[in-house]
Amino acid sequence: RSYHYWDRDQRRDADYVNDQWARDAFLDMGWLAPHGSFVHVYLNGVYWGLYNLTERPDSKFLASYFGGDEDKDYDVITADEDHGDKPHADPGDLKAFHAVFALAKGEGDISDVTYEKLSGKVDMTNLVDYLLLTQYIGKTDWPHHNWNVWRKRKGNDTRLKFTTWDNDNGLWKVDQNNTLADDPERQETPGHLFLRLTTNPKF
Repeated sequence: RSYHYWDRDQRRDADYVNDQWARDAFLDMGWLAPHGSFVHVYLNGVYWGLYNLTERPDSKFLASYFGGDEDKDYDVITADEDHGDKPHADPGDLKAFHAVFALAKGEGDISDVTYEKLSGKVDMTNLVDYLLLTQYIGKTDWPHHNWNVWRKRKGNDTRLKFTTWDNDNGLWKVDQNNTLADDPERQETPGHLFLRLTTNPKF
């Protein structure tokens, strides 16, 4: 955050490192994440300070890397903070997303048959790397909030994939095990999916 952000505590703790470090790390892990850089901003000759200029993980971003129609070819799903952090798709829809959690639903162990079905709907390697990074940085406003999922709606690979974004609450409580954080009110989160998947040895 920067010195003019509305929240006093986040202004005080502004360090400009967390977001960019996490995105760079996910890129170094071999996955798509927004690129960014640090810039000095002047408006009409007035200095506004140091900014972290970055791409946004939206459908325009995806189309720029993978092609296709930004309005028709992607589901981009986030936790919508304007509606209680419920899953929200823009563009696209939640059909594939809901299908994953319908398969993973329950309290018993996920069977091998169900796991294979889930593997056809979720990029498991991507999910594991996303979880490793999220846990490593100690992201404290997750998994109920600040997660990003996307998928191509057609083609050879239409599985859900995860990318890192909004990590200002990362690189903070690195001794806190965020993978155990679960909210019974919000069962369609990456964290809940992880906990369900751990009931199958293949995962």
